[in-house]
Amino acid sequence: MTIIFKNSICFSLVLLLQVISADLFAQSERDQKLILIHVDGLSLPHFLDEKERGNLPNLTAYFGVEGIIKNTVTYFPSKTPTVISSVKDGVTPDNAALAGWIQTDENGNNVRGMVSTFLQMAFSKPRMATTNLIYGIPILDNLAGPAMQNIPTYLRDYDVIQFFWYKTDTHAHFYGEERYLKQLQVFDREFGKLIRRLPDDVNVVIYSDHGLTFGEGIDLGNEVEAIVGDDLLAYSFPTLYLNDPDRAATHAKNLVDHTAIAVTFYRGG
Repeated sequence: MTIIFKNSICFSLVLLLQVISADLFAQSERDQKLILIHVDGLSLPHFLDEKERGNLPNLTAYFGVEGIIKNTVTYFPSKTPTVISSVKDGVTPDNAALAGWIQTDENGNNVRGMVSTFLQMAFSKPRMATTNLIYGIPILDNLAGPAMQNIPTYLRDYDVIQFFWYKTDTHAHFYGEERYLKQLQVFDREFGKLIRRLPDDVNVVIYSDHGLTFGEGIDLGNEVEAIVGDDLLAYSFPTLYLNDPDRAATHAKNLVDHTAIAVTFYRGG
């Protein structure tokens, strides 16, 4: 079951495209290169505000106006494991290997928590991109920039390079909005160094998994647990796992009627 809050902010994510060829993956165009960069937690309001302030000069100059797609929608639920596994495998979220930060087995019984999910996400990525997760840790995050500068070297041997920039999201969670905006600027500087070393015929796509908001949040965990009761197998916003899936419709209605949750989705038996 998936839930959406009333009066919640819906993030439109920014998608940046510098595409030379419309058919990115045509087998006949093996000399065409693609760089796919995941910037974790990059939301449209913050991006546009920093762009207008002149704090993202390299991204602005490289993509121009036509290369910035403002009105885009991420996967739902917009959890990092869901987006990464869906993009990697080219599937919709209902077929993704990871549907959020908690999972159950195929029979809906055994629950795997955040640590297990994190490890599965880490090792499901392309081998050379696995260490990108480490570069998102604040103590080691200065290595993210030099790692990005290795992309032109790898392009000599690979047609598609995927890179993950996690510093924006981790700094937001650890330090708040000011440091988050600082990391957007750091990414812009490192991206500027990168593009000066790229050939002209490389396709570049930058995308994000979700946005971020700062300030007082909404936590309905206690209310959800009280309403669902003993039927609650596991809960990690916005996903519920039930001991008795046949009661999904009843719980969905009760959550909408008695909490700030506006909409619920559930899979019928």
